[in-house]
Amino acid sequence: MLRSSIVMPAILVVCWLTISKLTAADVGEFYIPEVIPLRPAQIERLRELVRTDDQAKVLADGFRQATDIVFDIRPTSVEGIHYQGLVNTDPRRVECVKKLRQMADVALLVRHWQASGDEQAAAVLQRLILAWSATYSPTGNDVNENKFYPLLVAYEALRSDFSEDEQRSVDAWVKQLGEIHEQSVKKSHHLTNRYSKHLRLLALTGLILDREDWQHAARDGEPGRRSGRHGT
Repeated sequence: MLRSSIVMPAILVVCWLTISKLTAADVGEFYIPEVIPLRPAQIERLRELVRTDDQAKVLADGFRQATDIVFDIRPTSVEGIHYQGLVNTDPRRVECVKKLRQMADVALLVRHWQASGDEQAAAVLQRLILAWSATYSPTGNDVNENKFYPLLVAYEALRSDFSEDEQRSVDAWVKQLGEIHEQSVKKSHHLTNRYSKHLRLLALTGLILDREDWQHAARDGEPGRRSGRHGT
């Protein structure tokens, strides 16, 4: 099955590389550290390297130190995102960005957990996932919802640790996201930066819910494949 392969993580990396990076210094903008979903075997290999390789251990120590200040954070979840279509200095966007910056903390926690298996980091991530998924209502806006990428990576990694009721609740939220972005991928005829965001969200929601149809759609819609198929 696709879920057990490295195909989807590879697609997600390709999509990430087509999306422009932001700088933390820009007003009304924020930077989310790069993070990608890893398969269980990849996580185990990473942790083995941390145990046996000095350079890997140094990197992992850096991840741990970066997360020391976020273990006690409280969710800053929002019902809606005021970002895309607003100028950087718009007060609504500036205020929303302050709350969305928590996604950078999520990314740091995911990196640390992938390298260490730290149970405290996992518990913080679970708390944040539950809060944000219970508060935010998906709209299909790719620019805005791309900010949730680290949260989705965290859920993909920790989904089995949630209770059945929690899993049903978060799964329903992920399903909403996937269904909306699936429609955008189907309708799009242009290989743009925004298309890549839709594609990345569809790939990851498909990975979480084991939706092979979404994973196939994301794979087939990947820029290199799609341009070759349509001759564009």
